[in-house]
Amino acid sequence: MRTELCKFWLRGQTCENRDKEQGCGFAHGEHELQPKHGLNEKYLTSVCKNFLEHPSKCSYGDRCIFQHPTMDPREKQPIEAIFRENIKYTAMRLFQNIPKAEVVYINAYALQTPRLQAFKSVAPNRGKTNKAPCNSKC
Repeated sequence: MRTELCKFWLRGQTCENRDKEQGCGFAHGEHELQPKHGLNEKYLTSVCKNFLEHPSKCSYGDRCIFQHPTMDPREKQPIEAIFRENIKYTAMRLFQNIPKAEVVYINAYALQTPRLQAFKSVAPNRGKTNKAPCNSKC
């Protein structure tokens, strides 16, 4: 059962194992990809502690059941970057169809649509800086 994409296929390289007698055990395209079975309902819901210490500390790599974020989650990130990470992990969890797992849906389309004029007058500087405006409650 092909539950992961072939690393050669992902890089756009020819898979040396595909033409061998036993074939390649990995998927060569999303159409061959099958969901994994027996995943915990917490799959990809928290960051890998080993990865946070140093990416090389996680011995599972791409097969890890925890998140390996592209940015340091301990630092403040732009909301668009947070949404992109959330979209990625939400899509990965949805594909697996994990029993009893809750999924949060975020409207990613809103990141690419122009803002209404009413919002531009309330927060005119949005998008010009990575820092959110701060008031006395920060």
